[in-house]
Amino acid sequence: MLVCLRRGQWARQDGMGGGLAQLENEMLKLAGTGKAPHPWQCLAYAPGTGCTIYDRRPVQCGVLFCEDTRPLEALLRDVPALDRRAAIALLPLPDARRRLWEELVQAHEEACDVRQYFVLLDMGDREAAAAMERYDAAFRRLCVERGALAEAELPFLLGQPLRDLPRNEG
Repeated sequence: MLVCLRRGQWARQDGMGGGLAQLENEMLKLAGTGKAPHPWQCLAYAPGTGCTIYDRRPVQCGVLFCEDTRPLEALLRDVPALDRRAAIALLPLPDARRRLWEELVQAHEEACDVRQYFVLLDMGDREAAAAMERYDAAFRRLCVERGALAEAELPFLLGQPLRDLPRNEG
């Protein structure tokens, strides 16, 4: 249900006039459905009912008021976002699974650094960027095939595949 937006990834940031900016730090967010009628709809939203996790919703949802977004913007600006390391530490996982997840996240970050990927693209080194994309895809495939991760855990632990990342193209 959580997805990771990785450091260096282009993302729309509240309070920036809707523009894209590269993230200075990673952050976690609730996954969207990816379905119409809206480009992003929370997985916890049920049409006609509303929020299905209202009593335990994220603090950001609690301060969101569409007619005045200043409280949400202040929260996002002033309170550090939860990252994968902190979230993994909070999860009730067996120690071996926790260590495995931490090691996979670290190994993936070292080999598939988003900032380096965009540097390669900016330099026009399509061959090196494509090699990094292939490595990223193979890493994800092996994690699932060898039983280290479930497919549904990939967006949280590894973020989006490099080839699917939004790009700021002018």
